[in-house]
Amino acid sequence: MKAIRAVINRRQIAKQFEHSLKRMHCIAMSWGCEPDLARDLVQETFLIALDKHSQLRESSALESWLISILANCHKSYIRKHRNTCSLDDHDELQSIDLPDKLLEQQNTVARINYAINRLNDEHRKVLTLVDMEGMSYTEVSRILDIRVGTVMSRLSRARKRMKSYLRDGLLLAEGSDSSAGPVRRIK
Repeated sequence: MKAIRAVINRRQIAKQFEHSLKRMHCIAMSWGCEPDLARDLVQETFLIALDKHSQLRESSALESWLISILANCHKSYIRKHRNTCSLDDHDELQSIDLPDKLLEQQNTVARINYAINRLNDEHRKVLTLVDMEGMSYTEVSRILDIRVGTVMSRLSRARKRMKSYLRDGLLLAEGSDSSAGPVRRIK
């Protein structure tokens, strides 16, 4: 009887995983992974989660638990390979539109790619989970196994660096001399 319950339980968990699949893939992509790598990391995440589903305490925390596993898989991959990927291939960022809009989108993607790739892994993960995925500091703290204060600190630093990198990328794209001093924003 226990074996039957275990099989039924695994099937229910697999169905719950299916609902999280696209979001997990987008998160991996936002961390700088190519589409193939993102799929591999998500697949590895689900295999680990299926194997260790008994460790999940609350079914309502499934997505946080999965993202935590994804973060650990990504960290392991980085340790092994030490390379990052670009966002250029992300299908959702590109659309068929008028040539000038398409060029503008490509320039925006290039600037964002430039800025995100310059962030270190710790800052990139916090930034994407909070700003792109809309997670709370507490959730990110639990997922990445760091203190809430550390989440806030890393997020603040990541945002400052992103602004700086995006400004630098814009100045470089316009051919301006970035040594001319800081760009001031007039309200």
